[in-house]
Amino acid sequence: MAEKTKTALVVDSDYFFVEFLDELLTGIGYTVTKAYDGKQGMSRLAENRFDMIFVDMVMPKMDGWQLIRYIRLKYPTPDFPVIALSATIIEQLDQLDQIAADYFIAKGPISKMRDQLLEFVDRIEKRQPLPAERTNVLAMENLFPRRESVQLIENLRFQQAIVESIGMGIIVVDKDGRVLDANNRALAILNRAAVDTLNHGLPELFPESGRRAVLDCLKATARQDNDGPGQLNVVIGHQVVRLIVTLLRVAGRALGWVAALETTGFEIER
Repeated sequence: MAEKTKTALVVDSDYFFVEFLDELLTGIGYTVTKAYDGKQGMSRLAENRFDMIFVDMVMPKMDGWQLIRYIRLKYPTPDFPVIALSATIIEQLDQLDQIAADYFIAKGPISKMRDQLLEFVDRIEKRQPLPAERTNVLAMENLFPRRESVQLIENLRFQQAIVESIGMGIIVVDKDGRVLDANNRALAILNRAAVDTLNHGLPELFPESGRRAVLDCLKATARQDNDGPGQLNVVIGHQVVRLIVTLLRVAGRALGWVAALETTGFEIER
């Protein structure tokens, strides 16, 4: 009987690190699928089954935190390990339990990581613990927390807390119309789980009767001569919800939309 092909998914915005992992894993018998942001990684998960998944924590559009959360929701009892990668693992040791990965790898110079990673994969395949104080963390020796990285992480968490604390639903939409992120308030208004929201087209999240209007609103706000927000009311269940769509610009470039949801207090009798 032919030996089963081993498969791995590598999700990382660093092209050279992806190529490094691809070469390393291919050399020990893996077929590697590549993705360069969390959104691409989510799409690859829908296409194939993997024996091992590597996820960088800092990526554009959809980061590793969001992707790993999605994986845990979609596969509550997975038979594959999820390995989080980051150059800031050392700075986040007290927060790792919140990430929900099985293992964590602190990135260092590629030239010095090869042997450690080969031993790491071998131990994972044999289900052996890592030889470290924290048996799920692989880090090179003499790595210490950096003040600048700690401050950056704290700032990012502060910004995320603001989005969650806003009394409106907030949805971030990519330029292809698919959802990159949604806060808990948005999920509650839509009555959807994150796994049924992320990477779906924004119009798909609404009842069929309102999808065309949502699509038209996206198109209208994307026009070159329209920098103002688009607004419309949409019926979700028995309640009327106001949708406010604004073009998302970064350094002058339009990269998608931000959609805000708020309940109006009006209900539809049926």
